Amino acid sequence: MKEHAPHPPSPQGKDEGSPNASVALRDTLLEVIHSSLFTSGVLEKYVTRAVNDKMQSEITALVQREIQATLSSENVKILLDDKFRAISLYLKSEVIPKTVAQILKGQKQPA
Repeated sequence: MKEHAPHPPSPQGKDEGSPNASVALRDTLLEVIHSSLFTSGVLEKYVTRAVNDKMQSEITALVQREIQATLSSENVKILLDDKFRAISLYLKSEVIPKTVAQILKGQKQPA
């Protein structure tokens, strides 16, 4: 078997492979992540935007379902039918007779 040459020492020192170096690297990375995400507010803004987008789409879907259910219900159909019936009755009993009377009255006067 061939023997491999030992790796040359790293320029950063002998502790690079030690557990202390791993802990120091982890702590440095955590500090960088903390300052870039938490302190700057980037993570909070991202989460807020994501939650707002999700809530907006869910609210829109909920409102659409409720409106569709309400408009298709029998109560709304009865209510609309009653309103149109009342308008029709008002036109037949009040508006049309008064208008016709005014027109006939205007035709009887000499010009």
